[in-house]
This record gives sequence, C-alpha cells and structure tokens, in this order.
Amino acid sequence: MFKMKRLRGLFSNDLSIDLGTANTLIYVREKGIILNEPSVVAIRTHNGQKQVQAVGVEAKRMLGRTPGNITAFRPLKDGVIADFQVTEKMLQHFMRKVHENSWFQPSPRVLVCVPCLSTEVEKRAIRESVLGAGAREVRLIEEPRAAAIGAGLKVSEASGSMVVDIGGGTTDVAIFHEGIIRHTAVIPFGGNVITEDIKTGCTIMKHQAELMKRKFGSSLAYEMKENEIVCIPGLRGREPKEISLKNLANIIQARMEEIIEHVHYEIRNSGFEKHLIGGIVVTGGGSQMKHITQLFEFVTGMDCRIGYPNEHLAKVPTQELISPMFSTGVGLVIKGYENDRNSSNNETAEDRVINNREQRAGIGFLKKIKDWFENEEE
Repeated sequence: MFKMKRLRGLFSNDLSIDLGTANTLIYVREKGIILNEPSVVAIRTHNGQKQVQAVGVEAKRMLGRTPGNITAFRPLKDGVIADFQVTEKMLQHFMRKVHENSWFQPSPRVLVCVPCLSTEVEKRAIRESVLGAGAREVRLIEEPRAAAIGAGLKVSEASGSMVVDIGGGTTDVAIFHEGIIRHTAVIPFGGNVITEDIKTGCTIMKHQAELMKRKFGSSLAYEMKENEIVCIPGLRGREPKEISLKNLANIIQARMEEIIEHVHYEIRNSGFEKHLIGGIVVTGGGSQMKHITQLFEFVTGMDCRIGYPNEHLAKVPTQELISPMFSTGVGLVIKGYENDRNSSNNETAEDRVINNREQRAGIGFLKKIKDWFENEEE
C-alpha cells in the first residue's frame, strides 16, 4: 500500500494546507492558491446509512436550508477536528479536486498547519485525517509560526516579536524571542463571533452580516460618520433595512476590544512584554478590518502592523495573494520549500547537473518509474 502511494505520488503536486474552522486553503508553490473553499460538509442519511452529499461551497449553500435527511455542518471547531471521518472525507474531496486533471488517484506530500497548544492527540487526529485522505507523507507546523514566516517576521533574531493570527474560529497568539516560541495562547473566538454579533445587533441574515463586516466593517466607531447609511434589501417584499455604519462599527469594536484585551493579557502574562521590540504583527482574515492596528496600539500601547505576505506564491502576483489573510499559507509554502532544500543538501553538484540534463531530456520522470520498480523488487 505504501509503495503504491509512492507511485501515485509521482503524479501528484506537493501541497500546503491551511485547515481552518471557516475555510480550507490549498497552496502549491509557483501556482499560488489552487483551492479556497468553506470547511463545510453536507451529509445525507438514508436507511441509517450516511453519505457525503456535498463539500465546500455547495455544502455551505445548504447551511440552515437542508431537508430533514441532510445535515450541513463544519467538521472543525475552534481549529480542532470535531468529526474525524467527515474531515477525512472533506480533505479527500479537496485533494482530488486540485488533481482533477490527473489520471491517477493523488497521493501528495502535505504540509499542514495546526493550532498552537494542540495536544498530541489532536495532532495525531489531523495527521491521520490527511493520511486517510490519500497523502503519502504529512508534516505539521504551528499556525502562528507559519503566519510569522509568511508575514516576513524575523523569528530567528534575538529581538522579540509577536504574531496575532485572527481566524474565523480562534485567535492564535505566539511570542518569539531568540528564534524560539516563548509563549503561545489560543483565544477561543475570532471573526465568526463578530459576524454573529452583527447578525444579532442588526437583526439581519448571517450572510448579510458577513458581507457587511467585510465591506463596511471598522474597528473604530469614532472614525465613522453618523450620516453614513447602508440599505439591506428586504425579504419577500418587505421594506429595505437601513443600517448606520457607526452602529455597525460600535458592534465590531466591542468584540474586537475583547479580543485585544485577551491578547494584552497574554503579553503581560508571558513575561516578555519588555522584549517585544518588533511589536505586534496581525495576520488572518480578521486583520483586514479597517483601523485594527490603531485599536491594537490604543489598547496595548505597543507598535502594530499588518502582516502582509513578503513573498508571492505565483509567478504573476495578484492582489489576492498579498492579502494578510493568506500569510499562513505563504508561510506554509516557504517552509515546505525550505524542507525540500534541506533534504537536497546532500546532493552533489555533479548529481544536480545530471538531474537537470535528464529533466531537460524528458527522462527524469521515466527514471523515477524505473527506480520505483527496482525498489519494489528488492
């Protein structure tokens, strides 16, 4: 079975997976983001048997709208796998989707990020889910470390620095000093809670609340004017609903202040408050909120900046790829590249020249097949 995975691996791209509570993103070096879909699965129950009805975008459309025999839900909660089997099926679907032009069932090497403070049981669950989905090799890296690498944070330097990764389900905090993670924490809420607050406070639909947050959200209410109004279309012929952007910002600021207060507590509790010369770097989807750095600086009294990715994943950079939302993914790709480079350090210059010639001649792939069969016979 293992050698069969190795053979299928010759037809697979190495992947970096940012397995999030809200979204799952898959990256490939020099290709960029090849998949960005909600971490949602719809399960159909028939005669006591369960089967996957839909995954990703299609499954998200079913949330709250499914008939009695179909259940749509998120198999991850607070960054941790809540349903092992469903997560495995979801990953299997995503990996097949990114290899849809391949003749063979994919068996890639995968680098996947895990929340900081994950227990060994939780790490094993993630590793086994990815292996069960078809990967032939799995490596894990902490989310804050990947985000820090992607944002260009010099984690190996002596000066202290900190990354705050505001995701959908959790906010991860990590303090680096002299190349080591000195303190980590997981705040058990993030952008999803803000969306729920907007939904409740403005009495609108959840998808409308998410859209309002992304398009008009601000972390500072005093930056918004009283006369700035947005109209939400009414349902079933009802009158449109007017929402003040200042009121919207008040809802967001209240929850964001709570998150930052938790972050400030972790800074004081770490004992490294005076060592954080590099200040605070904010990444993740929540970092895209307007005026968030000003609020961080006001609450903590420390310098703060947005962690924009410092390297592009694709040959042709796009606006999407330089968003702080994708810092973790960029860090995953950079880390994967470093792993590949380190594993090839034992290769001599003569070997590299021969390999390059073989690749140009088109025989490198055939040689891999030949080597595999020779190993199989041994």
